[in-house]
Amino acid sequence: MKSIVTIYKLHWNMDYIKDRENWYRPRVESLTYETNTIHEMAAEEAFHITNAPEELLDENQKCILKESGFKGTAVSTGDIVRVDAWPKQSAVPAEYYLCKSVGWEKYSGNVINVIKYLSW
Repeated sequence: MKSIVTIYKLHWNMDYIKDRENWYRPRVESLTYETNTIHEMAAEEAFHITNAPEELLDENQKCILKESGFKGTAVSTGDIVRVDAWPKQSAVPAEYYLCKSVGWEKYSGNVINVIKYLSW
């Protein structure tokens, strides 16, 4: 099973520490790629790809960074990872994961409330 992963970065500002675990803050799209992982494992992979040194990435992960030209900052607390099933199926809604200080929080509310904070 495959998925499409999109990372949304939280803007750094003076209130960053207070804002970073709040779902309802504006974020900017940073990276989108296809992967063989799903659900929370896909979010964890996004964290690994953007945080690990190159020697700890497998060839597919290195390809993702090279093909995307990703030069952004690593996934960190406050960032959101969207995981879409691939091929896209209308019956399978996207999942949203908030990077916490430790681990991930899956969004369980009305997705419309969070989507309006994510720029495309």
